Amino acid sequence: MTLLRHIAAAILIGGWLCPFAAAETLLLDIKQATSKIDEHSREPVIEVVLGDESARRVADVTTKNIGAQAEIRIDGDAVLKPVIREPLLHGTFMISGRFSRQQADAIAKRLAAHTAKLEFVVQPAN
Repeated sequence: MTLLRHIAAAILIGGWLCPFAAAETLLLDIKQATSKIDEHSREPVIEVVLGDESARRVADVTTKNIGAQAEIRIDGDAVLKPVIREPLLHGTFMISGRFSRQQADAIAKRLAAHTAKLEFVVQPAN
């Protein structure tokens, strides 16, 4: 009986202390990655085209999480933290940041060669 009370208390306290849903992390399969200069900002960006399964998963997660904070990570380092304003339905997006042209070129080459890991992390909105 005492064990059941401890378990029940742990569940109640855990739910009270941690009311937020866990972040969803997607490891993305890259079909293509290229660096270029954005025509509006004139800054270096990385254009990413996802494989079919990753494109479907990103579309699903972004459709369900409008208004949520996302994070794009390359090799575990957060490079962009946008708020999801609309679903990413076409499997293509751009990563902008404080990249030099040389950094954007190097990252795009590593992503295209599958030697860098690209993650899309979503913290669901409450």
